[in-house]
Amino acid sequence: MDRIAALLRYLWTYLVVRLGPLWWGVAAVVGVAASVGCVAVMRSRGRAAHPGRVLCAGLLATYVTVVVAGTVAVRQRATARVMRPDVVARLWRVFGQGHALEPEPLANMLMFVPVGFLLPAALGWETRRTILSSLALSACIEAAQYLLARGECEPADVVLNVAGALLGYAVWRLACWLRSYAGSRPRHMRGARS
Repeated sequence: MDRIAALLRYLWTYLVVRLGPLWWGVAAVVGVAASVGCVAVMRSRGRAAHPGRVLCAGLLATYVTVVVAGTVAVRQRATARVMRPDVVARLWRVFGQGHALEPEPLANMLMFVPVGFLLPAALGWETRRTILSSLALSACIEAAQYLLARGECEPADVVLNVAGALLGYAVWRLACWLRSYAGSRPRHMRGARS
Protein backbone atom coordinates (compact mmCIF):
# COMPACT_ATOMS: atom_id res chain seq x y z
CA MET A 1 0.00 0.00 0.00
CA ASP A 2 2.91 2.33 0.75
CA ARG A 3 4.34 1.75 -2.73
CA ILE A 4 1.04 2.64 -4.37
CA ALA A 5 0.84 5.82 -2.29
CA ALA A 6 4.44 6.67 -3.24
CA LEU A 7 3.64 6.12 -6.94
CA LEU A 8 0.55 8.33 -6.72
CA ARG A 9 2.57 11.08 -4.99
CA TYR A 10 5.23 10.80 -7.69
CA LEU A 11 2.66 11.07 -10.50
CA TRP A 12 0.85 13.94 -8.75
CA THR A 13 4.13 15.87 -8.48
CA TYR A 14 4.98 15.46 -12.14
CA LEU A 15 1.55 15.67 -13.75
CA VAL A 16 -0.19 18.30 -11.66
CA VAL A 17 2.24 20.33 -9.57
CA ARG A 18 5.06 20.71 -12.09
CA LEU A 19 2.97 21.02 -15.24
CA GLY A 20 0.48 23.57 -14.03
CA PRO A 21 -2.49 24.96 -15.98
CA LEU A 22 -0.43 26.48 -18.84
CA TRP A 23 0.93 23.15 -20.08
CA TRP A 24 -2.43 21.43 -19.61
CA GLY A 25 -3.97 24.19 -21.75
CA VAL A 26 -1.30 23.70 -24.42
CA ALA A 27 -1.93 19.93 -24.35
CA ALA A 28 -5.69 20.47 -24.77
CA VAL A 29 -5.15 22.78 -27.76
CA VAL A 30 -2.78 20.25 -29.36
CA GLY A 31 -5.34 17.48 -28.80
CA VAL A 32 -8.15 19.45 -30.42
CA ALA A 33 -5.86 20.38 -33.34
CA ALA A 34 -4.91 16.72 -33.79
CA SER A 35 -8.57 15.69 -33.81
CA VAL A 36 -9.44 18.32 -36.43
CA GLY A 37 -6.38 17.29 -38.47
CA CYS A 38 -7.41 13.64 -38.29
CA VAL A 39 -10.89 14.51 -39.64
CA ALA A 40 -9.36 16.61 -42.44
CA VAL A 41 -6.90 13.89 -43.49
CA MET A 42 -9.57 11.19 -43.50
CA ARG A 43 -11.94 13.35 -45.54
CA SER A 44 -9.19 14.23 -48.03
CA ARG A 45 -8.71 10.50 -48.62
CA GLY A 46 -12.40 10.09 -49.31
CA ARG A 47 -13.14 8.22 -46.11
CA ALA A 48 -15.55 9.10 -43.35
CA ALA A 49 -13.80 10.05 -40.14
CA HIS A 50 -14.43 7.30 -37.63
CA PRO A 51 -15.29 9.00 -34.31
CA GLY A 52 -13.23 6.52 -32.28
CA ARG A 53 -10.10 7.16 -34.32
CA VAL A 54 -10.59 10.92 -34.16
CA LEU A 55 -10.98 10.76 -30.38
CA CYS A 56 -7.90 8.51 -30.04
CA ALA A 57 -5.83 10.85 -32.24
CA GLY A 58 -6.77 13.79 -30.03
CA LEU A 59 -6.04 11.85 -26.86
CA LEU A 60 -2.70 10.64 -28.27
CA ALA A 61 -1.57 14.14 -29.19
CA THR A 62 -2.68 15.50 -25.82
CA TYR A 63 -0.94 12.72 -23.95
CA VAL A 64 2.32 13.01 -25.88
CA THR A 65 2.33 16.76 -25.21
CA VAL A 66 1.85 16.14 -21.49
CA VAL A 67 4.63 13.52 -21.45
CA VAL A 68 7.10 15.77 -23.27
CA ALA A 69 6.20 18.74 -21.06
CA GLY A 70 6.50 16.67 -17.90
CA THR A 71 9.78 15.01 -18.79
CA VAL A 72 11.60 17.86 -20.54
CA ALA A 73 9.96 21.28 -20.58
CA VAL A 74 9.13 21.87 -16.93
CA ARG A 75 12.28 20.41 -15.41
CA GLN A 76 14.87 22.71 -13.94
CA ARG A 77 17.99 23.23 -15.99
CA ALA A 78 20.95 21.37 -14.46
CA THR A 79 24.44 22.79 -14.19
CA ALA A 80 25.86 19.99 -16.37
CA ARG A 81 24.57 17.35 -18.75
CA VAL A 82 24.15 13.99 -17.06
CA MET A 83 24.11 10.66 -18.87
CA ARG A 84 23.88 7.31 -17.13
CA PRO A 85 24.83 4.71 -19.76
CA ASP A 86 24.74 1.76 -17.31
CA VAL A 87 21.67 0.16 -18.91
CA VAL A 88 22.25 -3.41 -17.77
CA ALA A 89 23.14 -2.40 -14.20
CA ARG A 90 20.05 -0.19 -13.90
CA LEU A 91 17.72 -2.82 -15.34
CA TRP A 92 19.23 -5.42 -13.02
CA ARG A 93 18.65 -3.07 -10.08
CA VAL A 94 15.03 -2.55 -11.15
CA PHE A 95 14.02 -6.09 -12.10
CA GLY A 96 16.68 -8.41 -10.70
CA GLN A 97 16.67 -6.95 -7.21
CA GLY A 98 12.93 -6.40 -7.01
CA HIS A 99 12.81 -2.61 -7.27
CA ALA A 100 10.36 -2.63 -10.21
CA LEU A 101 7.61 -1.45 -7.87
CA GLU A 102 9.54 1.65 -6.84
CA PRO A 103 7.81 4.86 -8.03
CA GLU A 104 10.32 6.08 -10.61
CA PRO A 105 10.87 2.89 -12.69
CA LEU A 106 7.20 1.95 -12.46
CA ALA A 107 6.18 5.46 -13.57
CA ASN A 108 8.61 5.21 -16.52
CA MET A 109 6.92 1.99 -17.58
CA LEU A 110 3.34 3.12 -16.95
CA MET A 111 3.98 6.42 -18.74
CA PHE A 112 4.09 4.69 -22.13
CA VAL A 113 1.16 2.29 -21.67
CA PRO A 114 -1.29 4.87 -23.13
CA VAL A 115 1.09 5.46 -26.06
CA GLY A 116 1.16 1.74 -26.85
CA PHE A 117 -2.64 1.64 -26.67
CA LEU A 118 -3.48 4.89 -28.50
CA LEU A 119 -1.06 4.54 -31.45
CA PRO A 120 -2.82 1.52 -32.97
CA ALA A 121 -6.23 2.86 -31.91
CA ALA A 122 -5.68 6.20 -33.66
CA LEU A 123 -3.54 5.16 -36.62
CA GLY A 124 -4.34 1.46 -37.05
CA TRP A 125 -0.68 0.51 -36.72
CA GLU A 126 0.59 -3.00 -36.19
CA THR A 127 3.08 -4.13 -33.54
CA ARG A 128 6.33 -3.17 -35.28
CA ARG A 129 5.34 0.41 -36.13
CA THR A 130 3.87 0.96 -32.67
CA ILE A 131 7.01 -0.28 -30.90
CA LEU A 132 9.38 1.60 -33.23
CA SER A 133 7.38 4.82 -32.77
CA SER A 134 7.42 4.38 -28.99
CA LEU A 135 11.16 3.70 -29.12
CA ALA A 136 11.73 6.83 -31.22
CA LEU A 137 9.60 9.01 -28.92
CA SER A 138 11.36 7.74 -25.81
CA ALA A 139 14.83 8.15 -27.39
CA CYS A 140 13.93 11.71 -28.44
CA ILE A 141 12.84 12.54 -24.88
CA GLU A 142 16.09 11.18 -23.43
CA ALA A 143 18.16 13.01 -26.08
CA ALA A 144 16.31 16.26 -25.33
CA GLN A 145 16.95 15.80 -21.62
CA TYR A 146 20.66 15.42 -22.35
CA LEU A 147 20.98 18.22 -24.90
CA LEU A 148 18.94 20.70 -22.87
CA ALA A 149 20.47 19.55 -19.55
CA ARG A 150 17.04 18.92 -18.06
CA GLY A 151 16.96 15.79 -15.96
CA GLU A 152 19.20 12.79 -16.46
CA CYS A 153 19.58 10.98 -19.76
CA GLU A 154 19.16 7.30 -18.95
CA PRO A 155 19.02 4.83 -21.84
CA ALA A 156 17.52 2.31 -19.40
CA ASP A 157 14.43 4.55 -19.33
CA VAL A 158 14.01 3.88 -23.05
CA VAL A 159 13.83 0.15 -22.31
CA LEU A 160 11.29 0.76 -19.54
CA ASN A 161 9.22 3.05 -21.80
CA VAL A 162 9.16 0.49 -24.62
CA ALA A 163 8.15 -2.23 -22.13
CA GLY A 164 5.24 -0.01 -21.11
CA ALA A 165 4.31 0.54 -24.76
CA LEU A 166 4.33 -3.24 -25.30
CA LEU A 167 1.99 -3.60 -22.34
CA GLY A 168 -0.31 -0.94 -23.80
CA TYR A 169 -0.26 -2.66 -27.18
CA ALA A 170 -1.14 -5.98 -25.52
CA VAL A 171 -4.12 -4.29 -23.87
CA TRP A 172 -5.14 -2.92 -27.29
CA ARG A 173 -4.95 -6.39 -28.87
CA LEU A 174 -6.96 -7.86 -25.98
CA ALA A 175 -9.61 -5.17 -26.44
CA CYS A 176 -9.77 -5.93 -30.19
CA TRP A 177 -10.08 -9.65 -29.50
CA LEU A 178 -12.84 -9.11 -26.94
CA ARG A 179 -14.69 -6.84 -29.36
CA SER A 180 -14.48 -9.36 -32.21
CA TYR A 181 -15.46 -12.19 -29.85
CA ALA A 182 -18.52 -10.28 -28.68
CA GLY A 183 -19.43 -9.51 -32.31
CA SER A 184 -19.10 -13.13 -33.41
CA ARG A 185 -21.56 -14.49 -30.85
CA PRO A 186 -25.17 -14.93 -31.98
CA ARG A 187 -27.28 -11.86 -31.31
CA HIS A 188 -29.55 -13.63 -28.78
CA MET A 189 -26.48 -14.71 -26.73
CA ARG A 190 -24.59 -11.40 -26.58
CA GLY A 191 -26.14 -10.31 -23.32
CA ALA A 192 -26.24 -13.79 -21.80
CA ARG A 193 -23.59 -14.99 -19.40
CA SER A 194 -21.48 -17.98 -20.31
